[in-house]
Amino acid sequence: MQPVTTRRPALPRRASGGRIRTATLRGLPAVLAAAGLDPAVVFAQAGVSLALLDGPDRQIPLRRAGRLHAACVAATGWSDVGLRGGQAAGVESLGDAGVFVRHSPTVGEALRHLMQHLFRVNRGAIAYVAVDVGVARLGFAVVEPGVEAIDQISDGALAIGANLMRALCGPAWAPSLVRLARRRPTRPGPYRRFYRASVVFDAPDNALLFPAEVLERPVPGADPQQYRALRARIDALERADRRSLPQRLPPIVRAALGARDCSARWVAALLSMHPRTLNRRLQAEGTTFRAIVEAVRRETAEQLLVYTAMPTTEIADALVYADPSVFTRAFRRWTGQPPSRWRAGRTG
Repeated sequence: MQPVTTRRPALPRRASGGRIRTATLRGLPAVLAAAGLDPAVVFAQAGVSLALLDGPDRQIPLRRAGRLHAACVAATGWSDVGLRGGQAAGVESLGDAGVFVRHSPTVGEALRHLMQHLFRVNRGAIAYVAVDVGVARLGFAVVEPGVEAIDQISDGALAIGANLMRALCGPAWAPSLVRLARRRPTRPGPYRRFYRASVVFDAPDNALLFPAEVLERPVPGADPQQYRALRARIDALERADRRSLPQRLPPIVRAALGARDCSARWVAALLSMHPRTLNRRLQAEGTTFRAIVEAVRRETAEQLLVYTAMPTTEIADALVYADPSVFTRAFRRWTGQPPSRWRAGRTG
């Protein structure tokens, strides 16, 4: 019998890999100190200098941030390190994007601007907004392959998202529901207390759910003049983005999966171009929209298999496959194994 040959659908190469702002990690030293640990020692074990957290606009490779979170979990024995660190981070941790959303005219505009800005600068991870039957979702996902502690990074990012919503809507704001794509921790109480809402673990995504009408609320204290000035700065960042279209697309496709519409039409609309233009430009750069969707689906499937206990039928639905058997065939093509066996080899 011939050995099974597998093929990993390749995400386009990134010039420098995914990076995130170090300001979003500033809550971690206090978490370590609360556990009676020396933050400098734990950071050094992960190859990260504490001094990186001092600069206002410094960034860190996403993979190194994953190693740091993994080191913090190992040192403390706490499974909610990401939540503890993220809930201490405010809107200011987002830099220009945080100021920009605070001066947007409505909550919906603020979140759309945040999503578009993070597509440009937060390479390797994305925030997205989706609306379905009167319910809005503010979601977060890591799209960079090979990142450790994705559950912790996502916990922290979603906590920052809740702080952002409270800055836009008032401190009493709470989501209707919180979904986390991670296994249920031994102590779920801190999650419910922070969000002041029901929390569902082993979910298909990391998302805050709330009534869509909230998107229409005006942002209190928004300054139109500052908004225009920051709009010009954000537009300048977009013009300076030298990444190719295939390099920019995976985070957007991941957002499309979160919105349950991974069609070329949805993605092209977000890029303000026609679907035919999108396909033509991708072909000119040696790839196709289908190839990028397949690569993002595999990366997302592996995350859900490792970090959640979701049944494979639900994972197939989360990846917008019409039938679970189609997902199983695709996964076997990628890895040479059905999803259940692949999961057992990594979580057993």
